[in-house]
Amino acid sequence: MMGEGIRNRRYSSAASRLSLAMSAPLLRIKQLPTRGKWMLGISFLLAVVMWIIILSTISRNHLTEEDFLEARKCPVCYGMTMCHPLFNGDVHLVGFSRVRLLDAVNVKNVFFGSYLDKAVVLKKLGHNDELKQFDDSVCEETGRESGCDVAKVIFTSPQLRVVKNTDLTPDHIKGLSDFTRCPSQRLLKRILERFREQTEPGRHLLFRDKVMLLTLLKINPEPLILQTFSSESGWPFPEYIGACGRFIVEGNAGKMLGEFYNAPFHKRVDLAYQILKIAELLTNNKDSYALYWSDLSYDNLAVNKDGKVTVIDVENIQVVDKLAVERAKPPGWSELHENRHTPCRSGSNCLSFDPDSLCTHVDSDHNYYAACHNLLSPSADDEQGRTAGLLHSMPDYAKDDYQLEYLLMECVKPSRPKGRIAIKDDLLSKLNELRIIAIDKGE
Repeated sequence: MMGEGIRNRRYSSAASRLSLAMSAPLLRIKQLPTRGKWMLGISFLLAVVMWIIILSTISRNHLTEEDFLEARKCPVCYGMTMCHPLFNGDVHLVGFSRVRLLDAVNVKNVFFGSYLDKAVVLKKLGHNDELKQFDDSVCEETGRESGCDVAKVIFTSPQLRVVKNTDLTPDHIKGLSDFTRCPSQRLLKRILERFREQTEPGRHLLFRDKVMLLTLLKINPEPLILQTFSSESGWPFPEYIGACGRFIVEGNAGKMLGEFYNAPFHKRVDLAYQILKIAELLTNNKDSYALYWSDLSYDNLAVNKDGKVTVIDVENIQVVDKLAVERAKPPGWSELHENRHTPCRSGSNCLSFDPDSLCTHVDSDHNYYAACHNLLSPSADDEQGRTAGLLHSMPDYAKDDYQLEYLLMECVKPSRPKGRIAIKDDLLSKLNELRIIAIDKGE
């Protein structure tokens, strides 16, 4: 009985302390002036509302909504092949991409998601302001006010009327993007054959299909490049999965290259080797097309869990049909096009070149220059403070025994004519050897 009494007193004491702890804040609230109580109540309600909004946006699948996808703007859109899976809820946003409040800082409009247990990336292919400007230009050219229904007025566009009842030609798409700066009939045929967003694949291109294709070329040709030069065919780009409205869905290629800037040296050497091999493939391949980087940075490349490098931003790739150049034989067509080195201001990642001159040459060292100048060499620098390139802090044996620093600088600013092409194979060979040696040394 005595033990039970002690337990009762302890319980009573604990209950008293808890009651005191709870009553103290209530007492302080009661002592607040009326205005203070109102402010406290409003703050509490705002906090509750904020939590409700966050929870509702996280639990709600916005990818099933036509307004979010801007599907009602079709055919002034990117395609419709993914509309059914999206509307059906087969695609889900993941992580911070689920929170709509963060869209204000997601200026690039890139979202991460999952499609049938596969990691994917969803892109709107432009900033909201850029897309609005495009829509306003459609309204203006059709004599409508800003904010018009582009899906309806596009069929009265004077610019598109010329292609309504005729086949597309290279002249119709020339200069609409870097991709089609110098198009050929062979390139156009390849684009149309691989354009998976057309209403009747493999058959005659309908007017609405032409509208979608030209919309992509004007806003962002990335989906067309991913289809024309597909990953399934061995090109170093993400898998194109489909589009719905103003969103495209592509495979998630992994982490940004910039996340590996401070990785162990053997890892960085391996990545550098792959980047230079990509430059080689884009320059010379069995299809006789040259795909040139007109913009190259750490944000343009990704590395998957297996360490494979992929080019994830292809908006600014310029395509040259080598066979077309050979047939046309413009002045100097058979001579090597050499990119002249132009130093960048500190903290920038410039890439200076003449895009029109690339259109008139079968061979160019441009991609090797872009890779070395913007990413690999000691002279590489960017706005994120990543100085001395991806291969910074190289060990002495790499610098001295393998002349890696010398070869990289020769790639940037050759000391003799055709110097980049002359050292390219040697640079690739040395990088390949260093990958193995650095692993053995544990670096």
